Amino acid sequence: FQSTTGAKGTPIYMAPEIWESNEYTKAGDVYAFSYIVYEILTLERPFREFTIMQFLTKVVNEGYRPEFKYKIPDCYRDLITSCWSKNPEERPTFDHIVDLLKNNDEFIVDGVDRDEFYDYIDLIDNYSISFEPNKKFNKITISNELTKVIEKVDSKPEEKEMPIIYDQIINI
Repeated sequence: FQSTTGAKGTPIYMAPEIWESNEYTKAGDVYAFSYIVYEILTLERPFREFTIMQFLTKVVNEGYRPEFKYKIPDCYRDLITSCWSKNPEERPTFDHIVDLLKNNDEFIVDGVDRDEFYDYIDLIDNYSISFEPNKKFNKITISNELTKVIEKVDSKPEEKEMPIIYDQIINI
């Protein structure tokens, strides 16, 4: 959905405050996140049967949210519903969401290896790049960071193909 004035974005991911006042915030990103998680866990695309006018009336004005047709763990259901709150001040921050996902064992569902999960958390926590909006990356910076990651991966003998991929990326 794109216009020359007013709201811009994909309608189902746009928070009510965007529709109402063109207010783009981190809380609006949390709202969008809730629908992405909903889609991943339910394999459903919400509101596909709605016209744009039905969507605006039911979702934006009346606060309608999709149903959970199948059972998903309560922790995920609670996370999703808190993130798609009509009131942006009631939505959790991404810092809070990350803290929940990292520290609440309920999010480690059947089929997820607990040790691998925590190893992945450690990898992310110890990774040297974080998002900084004003930070500019050049080819050398990216190359150095990729080298660090590949050195960690290269320590696993079954993953020796990674340096070849690295060389291809650097030569782009």
